[in-house]
Amino acid sequence: EYSWSPNPQNAPFGSQRPRWRNLRSWPRAAQQPPPSAYFRRRAEQAIEENKQGEFEAKALEDLNRWLDARKLSMVDTVEISIAIQNVDWTRFEAKPELSAVVEKELAEVIAANSDGTLAPRHLAVTLSRGSSVGWTVLAECSVSLPRGVRASHVATALIGATTGKSAEPLEQAITNRLAAIA
Repeated sequence: EYSWSPNPQNAPFGSQRPRWRNLRSWPRAAQQPPPSAYFRRRAEQAIEENKQGEFEAKALEDLNRWLDARKLSMVDTVEISIAIQNVDWTRFEAKPELSAVVEKELAEVIAANSDGTLAPRHLAVTLSRGSSVGWTVLAECSVSLPRGVRASHVATALIGATTGKSAEPLEQAITNRLAAIA
């Protein structure tokens, strides 16, 4: 009942849509025009774009998950405070070289208990009076993290050292070193 011609003079520029000739019989409620190649191609392109979008979204999600698991900490330093009790602060005030020796020993003990992630050169230890009575010394330790070491790894290693999961707990190692100095 209908026909169309592929004559480009009947179609607007760039359009491949057919021009229907018998317009009196078109459109009937029950009839649908045959899908043209143009619309079929557009539908296929839309389906492919949708598949590509889903693939890219899944790939991006997988990449973000992978990066989150391997994300390095943005923290460059870790601060540790250690209170050493039953130590006479006046001895450190009287002998500054004793203070330097204790700072060096503390750096070596903490580095030794960090599961090999730190060296003594990564630690800067300063001693100060911890209480007004003078029998507590406060050791402030600033850890400069080496390249590629996460703050969480250092914290986990030192927590393991304080809870006794390492060969010698950190408190016991500090006590033994300070007793050897005195």
